[in-house]
Amino acid sequence: MIFMRIDKIIDAITKKIFNPWLIRDILRGNISWKLRLFAIGIALKKKILLWKRWPFQWLHTIEWIKQYTISWKSFDPQSKKNGITALGRFKNSADFLEISMRSILPYIDEMIMLVDTSSTDTTLDICQRLALEFPTQCKLYTYDQAVYPWNHEKYVSNQDNSVYALSYFYNYCMSKASYKYVMKFDDDMLCVGEDFWKICNSIRNDGLQSFLDIPQINISRNGTGELSIANKYLSSWIAGIFWDHGIFPLSNKTYFFNDTGCENLIAPYWIQYSQTIWFLHLKNLKSGWWMKNYDGYGVEYIKKLNEWSTYISLPKKYKDILSKRGIE
Repeated sequence: MIFMRIDKIIDAITKKIFNPWLIRDILRGNISWKLRLFAIGIALKKKILLWKRWPFQWLHTIEWIKQYTISWKSFDPQSKKNGITALGRFKNSADFLEISMRSILPYIDEMIMLVDTSSTDTTLDICQRLALEFPTQCKLYTYDQAVYPWNHEKYVSNQDNSVYALSYFYNYCMSKASYKYVMKFDDDMLCVGEDFWKICNSIRNDGLQSFLDIPQINISRNGTGELSIANKYLSSWIAGIFWDHGIFPLSNKTYFFNDTGCENLIAPYWIQYSQTIWFLHLKNLKSGWWMKNYDGYGVEYIKKLNEWSTYISLPKKYKDILSKRGIE
């Protein structure tokens, strides 16, 4: 009970101090004391969650499907090579999957491509082609179980050790990593920071003992279809500042679970914010209002958010980067 109350107190404090000005600070490369306080609040909540849930031991699915069993050894950093694995969990990802993957492959040591076989587009074809082109770097796995998305009516009632749980899908992907540092990678993350190699080499050479958060500018289209940045809502400006995208060390205290509203990462680390924008987030440019993986749930709500938003112009340097990749 006391842990639940502390969780709620931390949530209330972080929501109170977080505002659009903090997002502007990130875009300017300024890490304010309020943002640091926000990060501390989130990290404390993660530690409380870990105390409540215990370290990861092993997961045998309640459906007793042996091929999806996850051993605790899969998260043991002592058994991993020094380097960075990107964790890709893909379903109906064809829109920007190839350009996103090609943008990050020069910087990482391994890409795990876990494809949900219920995809109805060319996601699997793209991954198969990249696995052939980069056989030592791109590792392809398939997942033939129906995964309930975060807004599905069965999401909350699902247990974390069910093959249908979104968190299990994520943990299964993470269990395939060959390297001790991992990065949650989405099919719409376009790497645009040419100096991203510096931070990756620093991690390989000096290690990483924190969660390195990776902010990404959310790219949208305004009412006339022009590439823009939506600036009405806290999360519309930027992604990746809520522990949802970053690089972190593997450990048996680091794993995903089904939380209210979305999957959540438990981790014993403090957060470290990057002061550089390395990625553009193309989620809002996807066909189908990016909701085609959610079985129709929430589509109208997303449309309304788009109608209510106001926009600012996208800086020319980012427009030029997107134009070179065929996105006008």
